[in-house]
Amino acid sequence: MKLSAVLLVVSDMERSRRFYENVLLQKVIMDFGDNIVFESGLSLQTKSSWPSLTGIPEDDIRFCGKDAEIYFEDDDFDLIAEHLKAAAGPGGCSTDPDSDPGSCPSYPVRYVHDIKEHPWGQRVIRIYDPDGHIIEIGESMESVIMKFLASGMTIEEAAEKSQYPEEFVKECFIKQFAPKRPGDGRWCPDGSSRSRQSAPVVPAPGFRCILIHLTHLIHLIHLIRIDTFDSLWFIWSALIHLIHIDAFYMVFQKAF
Repeated sequence: MKLSAVLLVVSDMERSRRFYENVLLQKVIMDFGDNIVFESGLSLQTKSSWPSLTGIPEDDIRFCGKDAEIYFEDDDFDLIAEHLKAAAGPGGCSTDPDSDPGSCPSYPVRYVHDIKEHPWGQRVIRIYDPDGHIIEIGESMESVIMKFLASGMTIEEAAEKSQYPEEFVKECFIKQFAPKRPGDGRWCPDGSSRSRQSAPVVPAPGFRCILIHLTHLIHLIHLIRIDTFDSLWFIWSALIHLIHIDAFYMVFQKAF
């Protein structure tokens, strides 16, 4: 048996649909009137139709329960955090969890809490939907581990900090180490470069970045168990390659 969908009962379908489409960026794939289905698998059901499906009296339906939540995640957590603030409209909305969900003139973005970082390094935000259902939005653990590796952590250190298995961290490490085109914002793992969209000029790697690459190379050699001679040749070739990239990019920046 597998979980097929999650369904939330809502008091105002149009309002909830606008919230999930505009605030949480969900795409509707089926609309049955009293029930809509999003591409993510989440469904909404009208309060008025719920009793006929379940036999539960409408007066017994309660909202604002604080013992469950719906969880979303995104690799670009900072962008989502800014989007949530902007989605509330001018002046924002109340952060009081007991305030009236209908009191917000645009989309009722009410925070359970603002950005917080868990001990395992993941940042999350929790908000209420228009009926008081708790929604958690977090950065993906893959992006968290990538960030750890980019800061210079070893695979073992990243696994201990994230509380994830070393095998998963190794997969993230290989993705992080994979060659990237200069300018894509991720070829230097010291976190200094930015995406092409956010910065027109990407800094050259520099000596610190080369050292970090070299450290990651040594970890990679350990993973794939290259013999001593080939390891030295591999490191030397890669180091020369990185120095050439550094020199080329300095010339490129001066020229343009």
